Amino acid sequence: MPVQCLNYCEKLDVYDLFTEDNITKTSLAEMYQVSRDTITRVIKEIEEENDEMFEAGLESNEETFDVDEIDEEYLEDVEYSFIMTPDSISITRISGDEVDTVNADQDHDRFDQVYEIIINDPRNQDCLADAYEVLNIKTHLENITQGRVTVYPQENRITYTNIDGSVGTFSGRLVQRIIEGARNHENIDHLIAFANKLAENPSNRAVNELYDFLEAADIEIDQDGHVVCFKKVRNDYTDVFSGKFDNSVGQHPSVPRNMVDEDSNQTCSYGLHVCSYSYLGSYPGERIMKVLVHPADFVSIPNDYYSYNGDGQVKAKARVTGYKVVDEVTDEIFDY
Repeated sequence: MPVQCLNYCEKLDVYDLFTEDNITKTSLAEMYQVSRDTITRVIKEIEEENDEMFEAGLESNEETFDVDEIDEEYLEDVEYSFIMTPDSISITRISGDEVDTVNADQDHDRFDQVYEIIINDPRNQDCLADAYEVLNIKTHLENITQGRVTVYPQENRITYTNIDGSVGTFSGRLVQRIIEGARNHENIDHLIAFANKLAENPSNRAVNELYDFLEAADIEIDQDGHVVCFKKVRNDYTDVFSGKFDNSVGQHPSVPRNMVDEDSNQTCSYGLHVCSYSYLGSYPGERIMKVLVHPADFVSIPNDYYSYNGDGQVKAKARVTGYKVVDEVTDEIFDY
């Protein structure tokens, strides 16, 4: 069945980008907002058309791409089928000898979304591919992180790809939380976004310990994967210790990473500091600012974050290379 979600000109562009510019299938899927399987079908569709023109003795203005030069991954046939009732959906993906089925009942947080995708065009393989990807956490994770993060639910393992191409493995509660969320049909897009950003952090210790710290201190991760922290500042919005950094709303204070102390045994040292809500009582300052920190910008979690305040909350602080000031919450947080 021909791909319907892209017009003919777009299909030719996809084919040219893949065959001539070596753009990957994952990148093309992100560029055209379709699944990687759809890109596979487009490439095969145009190649088959070129072959038919050649066999018919027609001259084409476009240079035919040798099918042998395309990796088997891009040519494999993928078919989808489904069984759907008012309160359950089952989608099966068949690729060669591989068969995988994903299921959702009416309590699944993506049930309505998948139901609408299928009901709009139940015979369209592209629609079924999209519905499958919404339910398949491994495929969904790979797509929204452009292939940077891969989850293996059966193995309780999640890997990430570094800029240099090397592959690392996440550890700690982040792995358990993402896989638990996937199995319980929770919306964990914010954790996936967090993992994708965390993979950019050059510190192995930060990559493997940051989420445990955030969970222990009940620190929020927003929908885009940024970490929501707080900071106390002076009345003029400069930092308490040096008075050099402007912390008014909209500012993005930062320092070079090599100026931030990585030693977690040093509870007070060089670097920009942010904290959890429960730590605000331990900081001087007249104003309280809410800040967002990119997971890659965390450098060190001082050991004293394991201390507790009077309410039994973990008092958490961290040293970072930078953050964005998004709001002043002085009047909202009056206990400190």
